[in-house]
Amino acid sequence: MKTCKILTVTLGIGLVLSACGTSDQTKDVAPKSEDDPTNKKVQAGPPNDSGWETIEIVSNRPIIAKLEQTATETPERDQVMNELKESKEFKEGLYGEPSDELLEDLSVQWVEGNIATSVIEEIYGGHDVFSKEGVIFYENQTSGAEQAGFWIGIKKPDDRLKELVDRLQAEVDAGRIKAEYIFIYYSPFTEAENQQLMNEVNQAVRTFVDQHHAPNLVSVGVSVNTITGDIEISHNFLTEEQIESLRQQFPERRLVAEQEGRMVPKEGEPDTFYPEEPYTNQLTKEGSYVMEIGTDSMLVVDAEPQEFSSTEGVDEFYSAIVFNFPNACEKLVKE
Repeated sequence: MKTCKILTVTLGIGLVLSACGTSDQTKDVAPKSEDDPTNKKVQAGPPNDSGWETIEIVSNRPIIAKLEQTATETPERDQVMNELKESKEFKEGLYGEPSDELLEDLSVQWVEGNIATSVIEEIYGGHDVFSKEGVIFYENQTSGAEQAGFWIGIKKPDDRLKELVDRLQAEVDAGRIKAEYIFIYYSPFTEAENQQLMNEVNQAVRTFVDQHHAPNLVSVGVSVNTITGDIEISHNFLTEEQIESLRQQFPERRLVAEQEGRMVPKEGEPDTFYPEEPYTNQLTKEGSYVMEIGTDSMLVVDAEPQEFSSTEGVDEFYSAIVFNFPNACEKLVKE
């Protein structure tokens, strides 16, 4: 069966989610005046416009509140880690290659992340309200982070942050969470601001899509990274001039554009390329097979099967996808 491919426009919006800790001491979380002599210990680092003191710099972020590890034992947390370590899913690699780092990453998500997220939503009145105040996200060692952590970024801290610190410190005191995995820092942007920015960038990119000679062939994805605030664009048609135009339209953020797949041919250029040898009798487990060609589409099936027997699935599963391709039969079927 043969097929062909049309890359459809996907103006997607994506965010990364994660978060981390705070401090319970008034001296750590209260805003400092410029005349306060203790304010001299503020560390050099990224700008901090929160009005709260920078306690320290972690992962190049200004920490504005910090929890204190008061409990010497954490039996409830230890039990979660032991259950996770002995689980079938962990041992068989459902979450990734089993390792101490993966176990620690998962424990932060299951314990600190769940508890902190619940407290945040109680204090701020839900996720939608908090999204206007800051961002939350996880950082994982298995993804290259220096330490596992749940990060809470606040743009304009107020008394709600003091309450959050007190509530989380109480969880530390009770031995239910560990202070080392919670990070509270000043974030120069909020999730709601990122969402609005994505909408604006989408509209700007949509203009270039509409101007393209073959808009039904282009593919583009737009997102704003929750952690870095970068505008990230994946595409198969934007020119360097158009990318530079987008950077000028949104100068307040770093814009990263990455080509994904083969560029859409320019007007007048061929959109189909043929191999020197149109046929072969040699089997291969690399790439995919075109199994069926329709008038304006093609079915492609992976040559190498996936194996899901360890999770009670099928022994051999061949991933398949139908691609749109105008005039597929005319362009791909050769006599």
